[in-house]
Amino acid sequence: MNEEKLLLRPEEAARALALSRARVYQLLATGELGSVNIGASRRVPLVDLRGYVQRLRVGGAATPADQPAARPQLSAA
Repeated sequence: MNEEKLLLRPEEAARALALSRARVYQLLATGELGSVNIGASRRVPLVDLRGYVQRLRVGGAATPADQPAARPQLSAA
């Protein structure tokens, strides 16, 4: 059975992103990449890993707060 992991060790997340382990820890420290703690272990949820990559693709913004706010649509009245 080939199941996809839901939680990755930071080293696994680094390999998946093709980044150094140190860079992943920087992303975790700044909140650009989410993580969860289970006891003394830190894990990166796969959904957070994918979300980080998606934010980079959308506009280079690393965190949702870095992304420009959507402009409200004006309705023709």
